[in-house]
Amino acid sequence: MDPRAISAEQWGLVNRALLDLLVFAGLALNAASALLLGRAIIPSLIASADAPPRARGFRWALYPIAALSCAAMLYALARALLNLAGFLQQFFPRLLV
Repeated sequence: MDPRAISAEQWGLVNRALLDLLVFAGLALNAASALLLGRAIIPSLIASADAPPRARGFRWALYPIAALSCAAMLYALARALLNLAGFLQQFFPRLLV
């Protein structure tokens, strides 16, 4: 294979892909923390009487946040992979040697 020099347009693709991967990681942390808080921490605090039983309502607010974060996370990952695929097709025009 003979990789060519990277043009400004290709650097733009790499930049967008890296930003999408950063957004993906942030959304993954958001979804994981919302699920952990809603499925483990709040029920544990309620069971040990460290939190009032009315705190159970926060659990139901965290589930949609986690679901939206997961959906946006998958979208960001798909965008990053598509940008990287486009870059690799331009950078390495042939798949195999």
